[in-house]
Amino acid sequence: MSHGLWLRTGQSISVIVAYSDADWARCPDSCRSTTGYAMFIGGNPVSWRSKNQPTESKSSTETEYRAFAYTVQDTLFIQSLLVDMGIQITAPVQLFCDNVSTSYLAVNPIQHDRNKHIKIDYHFVRERVAHGDLVVK
Repeated sequence: MSHGLWLRTGQSISVIVAYSDADWARCPDSCRSTTGYAMFIGGNPVSWRSKNQPTESKSSTETEYRAFAYTVQDTLFIQSLLVDMGIQITAPVQLFCDNVSTSYLAVNPIQHDRNKHIKIDYHFVRERVAHGDLVVK
């Protein structure tokens, strides 16, 4: 049996689409969460990852937001790589998340008491949304 990735030809590479997800406190020993994401250009997978988060999270929203932040970091790297190769992506990245609270945090610039435990360095996602680099769905 052979294994491999099927790559589509003739697809537009003008849009990067990424999916982010997390599993809160999945590890029974450390209570750490698992982060996963997949990124596609022209319908083809270009980057994906699944890993344990380095610290415990106090809520599922924090876990999902960290996964979101990891995904944004990778999309920025891929965008930079494409620019270095002479390929310009003009449309904002379409980033999908299955957690409504996380999506709301990414687009809402207001800090609330219930989410102040989320580290400030993860709020760079908000900056990218505010600059129009990302569209959260």
